[in-house]
Amino acid sequence: MNALAPVSMKTSNSTEVDASSEWINFAIQGCFYTVFGFFGIFFNILGLYTLIFTSQLHSRRYLTIWYGSINDAFTSCCFIYLGVWHLKQCVDHCLPEYMTCCANQALLQFVADNSLHLTSLMTIDRSLAICHSVIYKKFSSWFTQLLLLAILYSISVWQVMLIVRGQSAQTKNFVFCDSAICMERNEIDAVFFFFNIFLCITFVLTNIFTHRYMTRRLTRYMQGNFAHLSAIQTLAERRHLSVLLISSTVMLLSQLTGRGLVFLEFFLKNKYWLVASRIFFRLTISIVTACQIFLYCGLYDPFRDAVVAVLRQKNNVVNRENGMLKLMLLSPNTTSLVQPMDQTIIQSSESRIGRNSWEESSF
Repeated sequence: MNALAPVSMKTSNSTEVDASSEWINFAIQGCFYTVFGFFGIFFNILGLYTLIFTSQLHSRRYLTIWYGSINDAFTSCCFIYLGVWHLKQCVDHCLPEYMTCCANQALLQFVADNSLHLTSLMTIDRSLAICHSVIYKKFSSWFTQLLLLAILYSISVWQVMLIVRGQSAQTKNFVFCDSAICMERNEIDAVFFFFNIFLCITFVLTNIFTHRYMTRRLTRYMQGNFAHLSAIQTLAERRHLSVLLISSTVMLLSQLTGRGLVFLEFFLKNKYWLVASRIFFRLTISIVTACQIFLYCGLYDPFRDAVVAVLRQKNNVVNRENGMLKLMLLSPNTTSLVQPMDQTIIQSSESRIGRNSWEESSF
């Protein structure tokens, strides 16, 4: 007994040190969650202000942007709640219940999956608008987008239900909630995990393909016998959409990186990778969501106005060419010179006038 006493005392001291370290980690995690939650609220307020004061409240193309802004606000509130809950548990030195920890992890999983699915929908929306306008007209309707949002929302809820199912019978207590993620997983959870990773990789490649498509189309306009206006208009669209595609790609890469960190946590059994993945995800989603709102509302109208201005300038050039053509036809000294080519010039001018009038009416 005397030989075992020092060992027992040493084990007890080691347990107390480990518990103290866990409470410190609990407090640090709570501070990070709270700070980044308010950080997301700040960017969300800026985004909502931009949406409201740019008079884009009734446009159907902003449906996903509105939903993204609401989802970002909900995500920020969830992070603030989790941060305050962590700090409260740390101050009270109260062991959290297993089901409470499991519910918190399910909440974090829900906001992450919902944001990923929303980003995927916005990627499809932009790619169709660039590559296939006929399908995009059907896809961009209110009914279609609401239906797709409902389906994606249901998938996120389904994943949450898979996390919390069957855990009510558990009576375990954990100090560090990240170690209380429901460990009783099966093949369905693995399918969802790799399905989300597959979504990230697929839509990153989709953004790259869409950007390359815009570049090739611009090159074709510049090299072909098309109106110079088409090249300028496509260049403006490419600049606008390139920034949107870059922001969407950053969002997807942040999701992919966060899930990769979770994968590392699973293999290395290091809970800090899981905390880092959530902080990284929270930081990028706020910035990218706000940037997408600013780009949709702030950049679209200036580019459109620039194209309209180019249309008017092109129309003035055509009118000036018509005036010079009439002077050449009325001049008796140049009749013999212009006779072989007057028909070609007239047809070219008429075709350009018709094209420009159609393009101006489309705006």
